[in-house]
Amino acid sequence: MLNIAMTPNLLGIEICGDYDELNRLYDAIWAVVGHEYEQEPGITEQGVIMRTRMLALCYDLRKAYEAGRNVRYVDNGMDRDTAQYLGLGLPPLQNLQYSVEVLYPEAIYEVMVLGDLVPRYQAKLIKKKSFSYFDAGDPRVVFDPVCAEVCRYQALVLEAVRERTSSNTFSRIRKKVAEGQSMVSGLYPQWVDVVNIDWCYMTPKKRQSGLSTVARDLADYFHNPEYLGLQQEIDAYVRETGATRDNVSLSGLDYPEDYEW
Repeated sequence: MLNIAMTPNLLGIEICGDYDELNRLYDAIWAVVGHEYEQEPGITEQGVIMRTRMLALCYDLRKAYEAGRNVRYVDNGMDRDTAQYLGLGLPPLQNLQYSVEVLYPEAIYEVMVLGDLVPRYQAKLIKKKSFSYFDAGDPRVVFDPVCAEVCRYQALVLEAVRERTSSNTFSRIRKKVAEGQSMVSGLYPQWVDVVNIDWCYMTPKKRQSGLSTVARDLADYFHNPEYLGLQQEIDAYVRETGATRDNVSLSGLDYPEDYEW
């Protein structure tokens, strides 16, 4: 089964599963992002940027199930005595699993983005311009495997966080992630890099106390003075140079070369 857990040093999450599980998650996220999203009628520049960043998760998932990340054997619940009792000879006692790590702030951002994209995907399923509460019972939505797979992934990410924090802290995180889903389409992704890099250089102890702060910084970005300053700088640079917003990189921000997950 698909398994998601926080890494030992709380640097991120680890997404683990067999070939079929990771391939299925990859396909579902790709479907929600949209294979030709740049040509969608009415899509904004920010919408394109947000979806393009989601492709990094798809890339990591694909590299994982192609054995380009982490590979390990795990017990599958079978043992020699049970196999002999069932007359199975000696079947494999372990299964091959693949995994990949994702930085915690990035994972929270991706959960928010998926929360924004799923209703857009659901609107396409029922051939409407938008998806509303009244459409939630439509069987085309209720029984759609893509929606189920993506929502399961979101739930597993949050469950991984819940297991490493208190109930009160988790309630705050869950609330902010839910609120952030409706606001994330306006977030400049350079801010995600800022939060990611800050997180990388924290101690594990400080990460433990900052799990809810990340959710707040990503959900309430429009109230954050540092974010607003960054946004103004990017907009000014775009006006002056004619560059596209997604190609604007921030000086002095460098991801570490090695990660102690």
